Amino acid sequence: MKRESAGKKSLLFLMFFAVILLLSSRTVEAAPKKYRVIFADAKGKVSSERFRRWSCTEEKNTCITLPEVSASGYRYYWVLKKDQKEKFYDPGDRFRVKENTKFCLRRYKLYQIRFYNHSGEREYTEKRKILHKGQSVLLPSVPGGKTYRGIGWTSTIKGNNVRRTGTKVKVTGNMKFYAAVEKTTSVTLNYSNGKLYRRIYTSSQKAPVFPAVGLKNGDMVLGWSRKRGKITDPDYMAGDRIPSKTGTYYMVVFPKENDHRPASLYQPKRYDKVFWVGDSRTVGISELIGKEVSPDVRFICRGGKGLKWFQETAFKQLYSQVKKLPKQEKKAVIINLGVNDIYNINSYIRVMPGYARKLKAYNCSMYYMSVNPVNSAMMKHYYPYRTEQKVNDFNQRIYQSLCTGRSRTFTYMDCCSYMKKNGWISNRYDKGIRDGLHYSNATSLRIYQYGMKMLDKK
Repeated sequence: MKRESAGKKSLLFLMFFAVILLLSSRTVEAAPKKYRVIFADAKGKVSSERFRRWSCTEEKNTCITLPEVSASGYRYYWVLKKDQKEKFYDPGDRFRVKENTKFCLRRYKLYQIRFYNHSGEREYTEKRKILHKGQSVLLPSVPGGKTYRGIGWTSTIKGNNVRRTGTKVKVTGNMKFYAAVEKTTSVTLNYSNGKLYRRIYTSSQKAPVFPAVGLKNGDMVLGWSRKRGKITDPDYMAGDRIPSKTGTYYMVVFPKENDHRPASLYQPKRYDKVFWVGDSRTVGISELIGKEVSPDVRFICRGGKGLKWFQETAFKQLYSQVKKLPKQEKKAVIINLGVNDIYNINSYIRVMPGYARKLKAYNCSMYYMSVNPVNSAMMKHYYPYRTEQKVNDFNQRIYQSLCTGRSRTFTYMDCCSYMKKNGWISNRYDKGIRDGLHYSNATSLRIYQYGMKMLDKK
């Protein structure tokens, strides 16, 4: 019995000892790792007391602040070498410790890069750069004037070796550059308040055109005029040829506050039923109309679509609805397609007359509404291939091929010219997306109103 009792005590002691060993080993394993961070001179040596003082031992994933070092006229970097590559850190940067690490301190002398006018009498101080040897300076744009334009930079006054704007030049020390200019004529383009917007040099361009402009405040630049302060009825549109070699033109800016929706929506008297067929712009109108007009106005529309959708889907829906109506009822069909496949104009001209004749057999009057205005400056990040000129070309071909002459199959609705003259706002149904293609609620309703009133004009 005594032997059994002693054996049990020995077994319990061994089990207790094993548990202690297991727990202690886990405690050791759970202890966070620590790494050494060394700061050295450019040669990689801990050569002074301050480098030794900066060195530290930190737990893994600890963030440290790299020591601050500065001296007038110099630029310092902490350089970390790894796998034959160097990574540069500024003094004061934060660094996360993940392994034993060694930083080397490098110092670079700073030099001034200065830019002067072509005579060297005036420095463009806003263009001055302070860089160190080995860095590259990107040559900035060259200021111009009414009678001259900048073409680049030279290293001597009126030098012949011209470096163009955007050229990268290695810094070798203090450097000076002088504007290289040439005589020219120019047109001055101003904001509506008279402040300079841009100069367009005309002697070096065969056919300079007025640019499109996108304003960040939501107002719409309709075009340009010789008269300052106009808000509608521009003399020239974006893409129009500038008619003079010199002179001053002002933006015609339509304020968003003037974009008023119609007080009431017009109901045409000549027709019993009206069908609108279009893309996302027509979708915007249909969503706004809701129950404000009678069910005698119907919409067949879908965003992002064009001729192919019309042929495969929209015409079938339209034809089916028209056939179900009494033939004696007068019906109007407004087609407002083209902005999504503006390059496909030849196909429109080829196939649209056939569809129009089929619908006319059911007492339908056919109308083609212009592709309405775009602002290419606002839409370049969204729809870069649509421009004012392409819209104009599309509308002109539609008018000439489908809406004039004895064989015409459509009546043309020139809403585009109406909106460009009287003003419009791009704001995707008032959702804050100013993409230069879609319209505000008020503009969409004004387009609807224009179309409805045109139906009653003989």
